[in-house]
Amino acid sequence: MHLSAMAYNLKKYLKFITKTVRSDAKTVYHVVLNIKPLMTLKVRHLQAHKFENKQTRLKTKAL
Repeated sequence: MHLSAMAYNLKKYLKFITKTVRSDAKTVYHVVLNIKPLMTLKVRHLQAHKFENKQTRLKTKAL
């Protein structure tokens, strides 16, 4: 009787662990989804700034 109770509890515990791992993975996924657009905007801003500086240097060299 004790062995079957231990097996039952182990089964329930393993199900609980997999649910929390899945929910943690979902949380990380949603965090990444929220951060990714912000990082894209930051990279685009830096690229535009770099491009503007390059254009300014080319104009000053031409003069």
